[in-house]
Amino acid sequence: MNNRYVIGVLAAGFMAFSIGSVSALEATGSGEKALQVAPPLTADQKSEAVQRMVFAKSIIARLESEANRMGLAAEWKQATLNILLSNSSSKLAQIARIGGYQATMDAATTGKGLAVTPKAFGSTVDDLIFKPWTPCRFVDTRVIGGKVAGTRGYDLSLTGASYGGVAGCDPTTLAGVGENSFGAMAMNLTIVDTSTAGVPGFLAARPAGSAGLTSLVNWYVAGATVSDANAAIVQMDQSLGADEFEVVTSGPVHVVIDLFGAFIAPNPTPLQCVNTAESSTLVGAGANFSLDPPACPAGYSQVSTRCRAEFFNTFNWATIGTSFSGSDCQGTNTAGVAHNGYAMAICCRVPGR
Repeated sequence: MNNRYVIGVLAAGFMAFSIGSVSALEATGSGEKALQVAPPLTADQKSEAVQRMVFAKSIIARLESEANRMGLAAEWKQATLNILLSNSSSKLAQIARIGGYQATMDAATTGKGLAVTPKAFGSTVDDLIFKPWTPCRFVDTRVIGGKVAGTRGYDLSLTGASYGGVAGCDPTTLAGVGENSFGAMAMNLTIVDTSTAGVPGFLAARPAGSAGLTSLVNWYVAGATVSDANAAIVQMDQSLGADEFEVVTSGPVHVVIDLFGAFIAPNPTPLQCVNTAESSTLVGAGANFSLDPPACPAGYSQVSTRCRAEFFNTFNWATIGTSFSGSDCQGTNTAGVAHNGYAMAICCRVPGR
């Protein structure tokens, strides 16, 4: 490659640096300053610049739909790109795994959130939910691509129309998540025409880039009309690679793949909370008290307790305030006569669990 070229790398603002093999100009007798030309970048530096741009563009593409929903001005792409490119490629790789525009910006500008380990609730590898849909054709190599001989990958950000299936077989739309949010896909795989595949033969499906060869479909007869099928739950690759899964065949064979659901992280939902009735306890003059609220309903946990007195300033509460976190309400009746004290529990649960 000719070394006389310019790579523009945006970092925090619009900074560009030149890469060239020319030497600096000598200072002239007229007092003009010598032109300083940056030395050529090393191969590692060039690779880092390219990686940063690739990561940044992939993050921009992922955020586009949310940015549009937020009504951001058209300039958001360039402004966000400037911010992202001020980070190293290794940091951008971490940022790429963060969901949401604001969370991405927080990580890119402050690093906040990069070291946080996600809880199981919302994980893409644990505690998944199944989102079913009517089976649809995602791949048909008889229409596009021809027989699979070896390994072939598939990108869930595309529709079935790209692979010989139907345009309506659009996994991200059907599941309502991004391409890197699939934990696994439910699919039916069919092999057709083993006439040139050799016997016996097999087909395997796996996350893109993995080395697994567990067969899902096997054939023992060679022929143009031979077909066989099997349904499977196939784990997806969630890295920044273009493809999420791939199929492997021992010999040339047509492959048909119908998708009928996906395993995705559950959507976080607000806690479901209820208040119990108030308990009422008569507290004697000058007496200490501990007021227990009614128990929470089955399946709910007490998260807070509300306490009150029958008359204002008649109780000296052990905890400052009138709403306490805990199982009971404690204090002293400072009035010269008996008064009622009341306690209520706030009880919550995670719905749908």
